[in-house]
Amino acid sequence: DSVFAATDVLPMLLGLSYYLSLSTSTGWGDLQRATNPAFGAMTRALFDTHPDDLTALLRDSRQDLVRVLDNVIIMLRDLRAALVKDERSTIEAATTGAAESYEGWYNRRFHWKFDSPEKKLPEAPGMMNMFLGNSLANRLRGKKDEDGQS
Repeated sequence: DSVFAATDVLPMLLGLSYYLSLSTSTGWGDLQRATNPAFGAMTRALFDTHPDDLTALLRDSRQDLVRVLDNVIIMLRDLRAALVKDERSTIEAATTGAAESYEGWYNRRFHWKFDSPEKKLPEAPGMMNMFLGNSLANRLRGKKDEDGQS
């Protein structure tokens, strides 16, 4: 099922790939000392899922997984190109657009209201405030700051 492949199996595959790319690099001796909660969250499936089960999930979902993975690869290529060229506006548009969209999804998911997505982001502090800070989150919502600027 493509939904399962996209929402459950692909994150496991990305974590596996990420771990393998770091753990097989020449700098792993130093990198492993610098791992943090973000690293742990991304690679958690390697702890929670038996290797036989992970292998079966990857193989059983392979057709749907490849389709979803192709889209992720395209996005990674685009983001990589923007990083290489230091295209600040592209990177900023991607991060702020994703943060805004993510907060909308998060709030719809939290309130289980998918049929009527909100046009305006909620006033309550949320994921955007946590990731972007109050000032940028408020600007994305169209609110004025203390200086009267939006």
